[in-house]
Amino acid sequence: KGEKVAFGITPKLQKISTFHYADEVDGFEDIDEDTFKDTQKDYSKFNLDIGASYRLGESGKWMVGIVGRNLLGGSFDYNDVVVTKKDDFGNSIPGSEYTIEGGTVELNPQFRAGVAFNGDWTSIALDVDLVENDPVAFEAPTQYAALGVELDVFSFLQLRAGYRTNLSASDASVASIGLGLSPFGVHLDIAAMANPSKPEKEAGIALETGFYF
Repeated sequence: KGEKVAFGITPKLQKISTFHYADEVDGFEDIDEDTFKDTQKDYSKFNLDIGASYRLGESGKWMVGIVGRNLLGGSFDYNDVVVTKKDDFGNSIPGSEYTIEGGTVELNPQFRAGVAFNGDWTSIALDVDLVENDPVAFEAPTQYAALGVELDVFSFLQLRAGYRTNLSASDASVASIGLGLSPFGVHLDIAAMANPSKPEKEAGIALETGFYF
């Protein structure tokens, strides 16, 4: 109806593997790989991502959007594991076995919304998780808010900076800088990121290449 609206649907087939390994503290010095693999359970599941965006104003430079990921969710079991106590020489003690019960990990839907401005030279985007995301296993919950800025020089050089924070945890922010080069149909992206207050806790680099025809 003359409105600048876009919808996207991504069906996907996911493969999920769960593992549950436990041992006495001394036993971790020599992990039996076969025993570890024996705890593996494999699942295949169909899932779905859906998103929508709307461009504002006559120029369409402002855009708002929302996306829902893994809308069908999922629940995946992991097996019980039997632990055997060992003596000081690393030998198993007969009759010392005990069982650590398995459980379930959940893959829950995630929802994220954002707003962006796409100018001739500059792009700015802010997006936020709408709900707190429970961890798949034993990590801390997350609810991210992220801000990014890009300066585009003649569609040849892109300079970028970003900042992301976890609203559900302290000392969980990450700052990033990066650049992109696009000469003659080749695209190269380089980025570096780190936790500003504790770089030893979280840091990384990324490199991505592409070709345009």
